[in-house]
Amino acid sequence: MTASPQPAPDFRVVVSSCDGYADLWPFFFHFLFAHWPEIPQPVYLVSDKRVFDDPRVVTLALGHDHHWASNTLEAFAKIPAETLLYLQDDYFLTAPADAAGIALLAQHHTGSEALATSLLNREATGAALAPGLVACGPENEWVFDFQAAFWDKEGMAALIEPGWTPWHAEGTMNEIARSKPGKFHTLTSQGPNILPYLQAIRGGLWLPEGKALCLRHGLRPDFAYRPCAPFQAGFLNRFWRSFLKRRSRAYRKRHPLPETLTIAPSSR
Repeated sequence: MTASPQPAPDFRVVVSSCDGYADLWPFFFHFLFAHWPEIPQPVYLVSDKRVFDDPRVVTLALGHDHHWASNTLEAFAKIPAETLLYLQDDYFLTAPADAAGIALLAQHHTGSEALATSLLNREATGAALAPGLVACGPENEWVFDFQAAFWDKEGMAALIEPGWTPWHAEGTMNEIARSKPGKFHTLTSQGPNILPYLQAIRGGLWLPEGKALCLRHGLRPDFAYRPCAPFQAGFLNRFWRSFLKRRSRAYRKRHPLPETLTIAPSSR
């Protein structure tokens, strides 16, 4: 996307997380700040009690974990911005962010009064808004999901019911989005990739691509604390993942994380 002569709208980045995934924070923020040095600051991190010690980050330590929806609503009330860029703690940037493209999409998002505008390039159909950008039609499997996206804070908060788990929330909010034509936008596979990232975790375990990304950059997560496993079908694979999770729970009890975490230094 080409840069716009108009000033970019004010937005803040919020990272959805909890203490159960605090081991990811040093690596998440390593890639975030390495690939997006111009990111609007501070970045807001949702947690239970643990804190991430970095001047670029404000930890919203809520003191509890009341599931995704209640935590999100409470955190949103603490962020002084009406437009949020929603990320999750396992979205690891893989290449430089297009800061000008992100600013231009933020400008479109606020100007169009969309409820959410996804930065994930995907196959999607709907009314064309700009080259590589559409308003998702209800025929798409996912009109809304929890991938990286600009959110209208007030409008999105109105769709969230306290107590929802992330899995319930994502499915239910996707169905709600189908009933709101024109309000959920997305970059398509033909659009610019302005925030390249991969999902590093699935089912509480490292995905091989997340592990490989860290190792390529000289980062060494504790894979005993959170093991890595491919997500292949079949009983044996499911059994192996279940075994890894049980073993890691015992390991975590013996090796608890500190209450304060910091960015992961590269060994290069």
